[in-house]
Amino acid sequence: MSNPVLIHCHLPKAAGTSLTLMAASIYKEQCVVIHREPEAPPMSKGLYPLLRQYWQYARFIEAQTLRAVDDAGLWPETRFITVLRDPVERFFSWYYFQKEVLRKGLMLSYSQENLGREVDARFPSIDEMLLTQSNFMTAFYAWLPFGSEMTSKDLEVAKRELKNYDYVLTTEILDLLKIVLQDEFPELAAAELPVANTSKTRRPEQKWSEIVEGAIYNDVSEKMHLDLDLYEFGVSLIHQKYGV
Repeated sequence: MSNPVLIHCHLPKAAGTSLTLMAASIYKEQCVVIHREPEAPPMSKGLYPLLRQYWQYARFIEAQTLRAVDDAGLWPETRFITVLRDPVERFFSWYYFQKEVLRKGLMLSYSQENLGREVDARFPSIDEMLLTQSNFMTAFYAWLPFGSEMTSKDLEVAKRELKNYDYVLTTEILDLLKIVLQDEFPELAAAELPVANTSKTRRPEQKWSEIVEGAIYNDVSEKMHLDLDLYEFGVSLIHQKYGV
């Protein structure tokens, strides 16, 4: 099969920007990024054929609102890839990254002395953020609106949908990327994966569990029970697919 299109279904704060930058360095104008708000609902399945028709030249298409679909009769020679991340680590990465975005937006309006206080006053608390971000990953793969009340049935849907992806990885084993893409996307397998969109609150090699107060980290973990189950399922799926 020649020149398949790689569709990157970008779970926010799971090395997605790094993967897209790597693809852009190889495919140049054939790398298409669809910009929508990260919490926008998934793109309607009925639009997928139109996207492929519009971007016939593409080798790589990325969006946070795309999901894997049965591409028979829609997008010949298409592969879907997604990258998971430990959901508690992903939550804190998202939380502090968004807080940093707000801080940068206020830098010119407040003195350094008052900036931190103003950011804290405007930015949601962890509990408030969890209203839309708890079990975000389950909602993402189950095609549900973020912030939905979810049950074990939704988790089973997410697991079933995750099986539809041709390539499933986690941020913790991204070194496997070069191996799994070697046959169909050797040019990507040979490229360097950059580090991008990391929070200044921690060093890239640090885990949030090393930084966040233990009681807060554990409380978030309890509210991510569906996502943690889905993540473990994803890891087992990777073991089955790639024998690692």
